[in-house]
Amino acid sequence: MLQIRAIAGTRQATVWEAETFPLQIGRSVRSDIRLEEAGVWDEHAEVGFDAEEGFLLNGYAGALLRVNGESVEQVRLRNGDIIELGSVKLQCWLSEVKRRNLSWRERFVWFLLFLVTILQLILIGKLL
Repeated sequence: MLQIRAIAGTRQATVWEAETFPLQIGRSVRSDIRLEEAGVWDEHAEVGFDAEEGFLLNGYAGALLRVNGESVEQVRLRNGDIIELGSVKLQCWLSEVKRRNLSWRERFVWFLLFLVTILQLILIGKLL
C-alpha cells in the first residue's frame, strides 16, 4: 500500500512497507516506524487511511512536523511527499502492485480453444 523511505538520518535508505493503519512514527518501542534521531519524540506522528481522503498524516500535539518544507499538524499525503520529523527526512510512495500469477488460467483458456478447434474439425469431417 504505502512505502516510507528514509532519505536523511542514520537509517537512510531504509524502506518500511505499511499495510495496516494507523501507522505510528516515533522513538517509542511501540512505534511501527522507530526513529531514534535528534528531534524525534516518543510519539511524533501517525499515518492513517481513510477511503475518501486517502493517507492522512497527523502530528501529535507539540511535535514539529513538516511536509514538503511547510509546517503542518495534519495533511493528506501524496505520492513523493517529503516528511521531516526532527533531523529525519522520510519520503512516502505508493507501493508497487503485487501481480498475481495467472499463467495457469491462460494455459487453460488455450487448451479450451484447442479442444473447441479439434471438435469443430471432427464435426466438419462428419458433415462432409
